Amino acid sequence: MFAINKRVSSKDKLDTVLQELREQIRSGSIRPGEYLVSEAHLAKKYHLSKTTLRKVLADLEREGLIEKIPCIGNRVREIAAERRSLKFYCYDVCYELPVYRHMIQTFQDSHPDVEIDLVPLPNASYIEQILDKLEEGEQADLVLLSDDHFNYLEDTGKTDLLCRASSANEIYPKLQHMFSVKGELKAVPIVFSPIVYCCNSSIVPDSENLKLDSWDDLLQLSKKLTKSDADGIKQQYGLAFTASPRRWLMFMHQNGGSFFGENGRPAFAEPATVEAIQFFESLIDSNLISPYMQGDFRADRFLFENSKVALLLSSYFFMNELHSLPFKWDVLPFMPSDKQKSTLLIGSGIAVPERSEHRKTALEFARHMASESSQSYLKMNACSIPANRSVAENRSIVNPSIHPKHYHSFIDLLPLAVPLKDLGVGYRLLSEIGLEMLYVWMKLDTASDTCRRVQEKLLKPVYEQSLAASSNQMG
Repeated sequence: MFAINKRVSSKDKLDTVLQELREQIRSGSIRPGEYLVSEAHLAKKYHLSKTTLRKVLADLEREGLIEKIPCIGNRVREIAAERRSLKFYCYDVCYELPVYRHMIQTFQDSHPDVEIDLVPLPNASYIEQILDKLEEGEQADLVLLSDDHFNYLEDTGKTDLLCRASSANEIYPKLQHMFSVKGELKAVPIVFSPIVYCCNSSIVPDSENLKLDSWDDLLQLSKKLTKSDADGIKQQYGLAFTASPRRWLMFMHQNGGSFFGENGRPAFAEPATVEAIQFFESLIDSNLISPYMQGDFRADRFLFENSKVALLLSSYFFMNELHSLPFKWDVLPFMPSDKQKSTLLIGSGIAVPERSEHRKTALEFARHMASESSQSYLKMNACSIPANRSVAENRSIVNPSIHPKHYHSFIDLLPLAVPLKDLGVGYRLLSEIGLEMLYVWMKLDTASDTCRRVQEKLLKPVYEQSLAASSNQMG
């Protein structure tokens, strides 16, 4: 049972109590023929006056959910089973949609009074549309959120629009951390991926024996596998990637760089970060592919799918697009790096809006999606990694027609993976930093000057604001 926030309006409080009691009756938590606890107890439990509570009870009586028995109490009436229709919003580029439709069907089979409507929304404006629905009270019972979407809601202070979800021991703790605020889980993790290297096995047939320990090894291999014809026209590239934060931040973390130091001061202009940005830029130069164009048109994926790229810095999510390729491909079972063998962690989870009239049923479905049976089906029908640890690491659950040879490499990579939220900046600030980095990728400025400008222009004000806030609290 959730706590009632005393700061909300009286009408909101009344609506919240009405909604909870209504859901308890409709879900069968309070069975037909049973009595509600006394009005005095309900008033104390929900911090309501008896007059206000009686308005709630009157609404329940008008809806035919309870009947008032004089001198005894309020009894739950026998009601015909009502079909509950839930709306489940997801982004249209979600690779697991066919799997989610199967999960919906199996849940509906065991809950004949429940209907779940899966509604894809355009990815470009997805989180804005979801936020509008959450704030305006439009029906939204289940919401698919990437960690990026969740970081946006956390950064804008909107995670209170989501119900508390039940944590589970079988779900990786790192994934639960990704979708938690102050230790409270707000979305049930369903799938995840570390950032990894994919390879075209027709170009790199013996990938597991590659000498690829350091950044220099990666750079040299990238140059070696980039081929040109007699006229200098490129025939293939050794490595392709986008310049998105999910890529260059991995290199920053691998080199021990950070946005803020241990003392909280901005550290983006320190040598560790500058060196990582310079190396990332050298990878761009070695391939001569504009990262701006890649980011807009997914040129890296297009080239890989057309056998024009040997290595691709990508994710298990992208591997879902590779089933029908006319060549073999694989995921590299290691992570080249000099200082620390780290990578970034991304994932998706299912959240239930606080205003959903079917919270209990929606949370039950979220648990169904995270169950061993559902997660096993997901693993057998997608490359995305299930969040259920026992399923994910069960090597006997594998589909050779979908999974690459080294599919289970993520088991060794996961301890090295960190989510974006752990890097010390929020969604909006990271977006501003990403724009500033275009100066480097487009060769309009040096890495050192850009990092220095980001530190002074964007990070220093944040540090100064935190100092001022701390000073006010102490005062």
